[in-house]
Amino acid sequence: MLHPAISHEIAKSRIANWHRQAERDALARAAAPAPSNSPKATRKRIPVGLHGWRLREPAQQPSR
Repeated sequence: MLHPAISHEIAKSRIANWHRQAERDALARAAAPAPSNSPKATRKRIPVGLHGWRLREPAQQPSR
């Protein structure tokens, strides 16, 4: 069993560590780029199978 004074110091150290970690996380969030509100980010996505597909004019029948 630890002496009460040592337990108190360990608890203070852990709390200080949690505070430093919270400050680091807050700084990382503040430095991260803001989410874009541009139309590109909100446009509807095209299914992968349709990306290369284009509308084409129907082939013309040869005239007789």
